[in-house]
Amino acid sequence: MEAEEIPMNELDLAIMELGKVSDNKTKLSFIRALIKGELWFMTKMVPEHDGQTMTISDGMPNPFLEMETPKSNGRFVPIYSSRERLEESMKALKVEDEPVGLGLMDARIMLTGMGAMKLRPIVNKRCKTGDVELPHQLLIDIGNGKF
Repeated sequence: MEAEEIPMNELDLAIMELGKVSDNKTKLSFIRALIKGELWFMTKMVPEHDGQTMTISDGMPNPFLEMETPKSNGRFVPIYSSRERLEESMKALKVEDEPVGLGLMDARIMLTGMGAMKLRPIVNKRCKTGDVELPHQLLIDIGNGKF
C-alpha cells in the first residue's frame, strides 16, 4: 500500500518553487510564507504528557534538537512547515525511535531566537518538498523587523 500523500501548505509550495527559481520575487514569497504562522521543531525536552506546554526563556539551554548527518556539513536544527513534514523527516533521518518532544512555535519568535543563538535552521530537512537552509543574516533581519 502506498503512503498517504501529505497535503501541501503555502510554505511547502514556496519551498518547491524556490527549488526551481531563485529570483528575488520567489525568495520574498518564500520568506513571507516562512514567517507567517507557526513552525514545528523537535526538542530534547520530552514532555511527560501530550499537550504539555514548554516555556522558553532567556538564559535557558537550547531547546531545539540539533542534528548532524554525513552530508549536512555541520550541525543544524531541523524545522518544519507542518507536523506531517516533521514526521516524514523523522523517518528519513531515522530519529523515530529516539526520545524527542515535538513543538510548535510562532515562526518569527522561533527564527529570531535561533538567530540570537547562532543556530543553523534547515526547513523541511529530507522532505519531498525539498529543504532550505536559512542564512544567519536572514534570521537577524527577521529579528530586526526587516520582513
